[in-house]
Amino acid sequence: MNGIYPGSTKSRLQATESKTEVPSLPMSTLPIREHWGALATVIGVTVIVASFATQEVSQWLSDMLLNAGVAVMLLAPIIYLTRRIERSVNRQIKDVEAEIDASQQRLKKTLDEIDAGVQTRLSDDADRATELFEALRSAPSQEDVKAAVAFAQDWLIASSYGARVGVAGGELYVRYLVRDGVLRLAIDDGFTANIMVYEWSPGVAPSDAFTEIARRLRLTASWPTVGEFHGATTLAGLADIYAFGLNARKRGEYSMRKLIQLVGAEWALTETALVSRAHPHYTVALQRLPKEMNWYEHLGDKLWVDDKGLLAQALGLGEGLLGSVLPKEGVA
Repeated sequence: MNGIYPGSTKSRLQATESKTEVPSLPMSTLPIREHWGALATVIGVTVIVASFATQEVSQWLSDMLLNAGVAVMLLAPIIYLTRRIERSVNRQIKDVEAEIDASQQRLKKTLDEIDAGVQTRLSDDADRATELFEALRSAPSQEDVKAAVAFAQDWLIASSYGARVGVAGGELYVRYLVRDGVLRLAIDDGFTANIMVYEWSPGVAPSDAFTEIARRLRLTASWPTVGEFHGATTLAGLADIYAFGLNARKRGEYSMRKLIQLVGAEWALTETALVSRAHPHYTVALQRLPKEMNWYEHLGDKLWVDDKGLLAQALGLGEGLLGSVLPKEGVA
């Protein structure tokens, strides 16, 4: 046996040692200086008394003891005064530290309140954006469309050159943009800049707006060969672009900012690049498309490219943007 048993002195000692130790105070917090002051006083008085007792023995010794005793006694008030000053300074330091801590807590609370307010507003903006974009799918008014387009441009979801949607049953595209406070619908065929631009006025119903666009298109060589223009169907496609861009923004996919067009489920065109929707970090600057290499072969070899037909279409549309929707030199 190890000699330790319940109730033994050694057992109680180990139990006591296993308890949480009380942290010792720093030396500066103990009244050491007061002890030294008292000791200096006692020593000084003792030495002075001794000096009187030695007067008959040796005047020199008596004088030396008297001087020494007085000198030692003079240390006492200096020690006490130093301690009082130190206590006063420590109290002031603690008061200042407490005030600083309180100020920091107030500042943190204020900043937290500001941050909470900012996050609430951003969340409200995102909710409002969702409502605006979804409204495009169900017979929106001119005001609804303008509000959605302006919001998407302000939030850099869509390009200031407009978001472009293909018209069902033809090779035309409708590009929606707000410029100078006016809602504009620009019609192009992917390569020709602005076959026509329609300014959609407040109060004009979507059916009337697209009827007027169709009437004007009939006077051009760009009238669809199928003989029909389904422009109103582009509103749902516009909602798709905006919803995709909003979700990409929430995910922090900055390569998807300033969208112009979605090409199937694999590609997106922005002001500056062709971007893979599945791999948003993979981008090809539009300015590089017609200049550098055979991008169809280069990208077609990627394992994540599923539809080479969509790839060819995306590359063609990307090249077509330069000099039509975008300046020939692209957008910096």
